[in-house]
Amino acid sequence: MANPEGTSGQRLRNLRVRRGLTQVHLAVRAKVAPGTISFAERDQRHPMPLVQERIARVLRVERQEIWPDGERSQ
Repeated sequence: MANPEGTSGQRLRNLRVRRGLTQVHLAVRAKVAPGTISFAERDQRHPMPLVQERIARVLRVERQEIWPDGERSQ
């Protein structure tokens, strides 16, 4: 059964847009490469847990709200 909130990439994008951030602005604030955000939003790669924490902190949410425990780095 599909997650009613969408994929982790969809959740990440929705939170980023709601916060009024571009991918580049989020990347700069989280101290990651812009490609990291782009890949994550397209569900091509899940960032490492430490990076997930930094992104979530910038978005003011818990990491698990974006990446549930089953969605580890790829």
